[in-house]
Amino acid sequence: MNDRDSFYKRVGQLVRKARQDRNFAQEFLASAVGLTRTSISNIEKGRQKMLLHTFCEIADILGVEPDKLLPEPLELDLTLKQEDLQKIPEPERAFIEAGLGIKKRREDANTAKKNPDGGRRTFDIAKSD
Repeated sequence: MNDRDSFYKRVGQLVRKARQDRNFAQEFLASAVGLTRTSISNIEKGRQKMLLHTFCEIADILGVEPDKLLPEPLELDLTLKQEDLQKIPEPERAFIEAGLGIKKRREDANTAKKNPDGGRRTFDIAKSD
C-alpha cells in the first residue's frame, strides 16, 4: 500500500467515525450528498476518492470542520544512515554534516576512542622528596 492509499484509508476512517458519532446511517449521508450507499461505504474503506466539494459537503453534513476529516501529517523518518551519507558527493555531504553537527560529533567520538580519558591531556608529575 502506498502513501496515497494510506491517506484515503485514513480519511475514510475519520469520515466513518464522524458519521457514527452522529448516529447517521450510510444511506442518510449518501442521500444528503447525492451519492449511493455503496459509494459512502467505499469512501469509508479508502477505496473510492471523492471530489473536494463532496468532501466539504460530507464535513458540513457531519457537523465537523473539513480539517477534522484529514489525517495528521505523517511523521517522516529522517534517520540518516552513515552508508547513505557516504553516497553523497563531498561538497553536499560536508554541508549536511555541518548542518546536522555530524562532523563535530564524529570528531569527538574519534578523539574519545584515541584518548579514553575524553581527550584531556594527562601529565605524570614526579614527586620530588
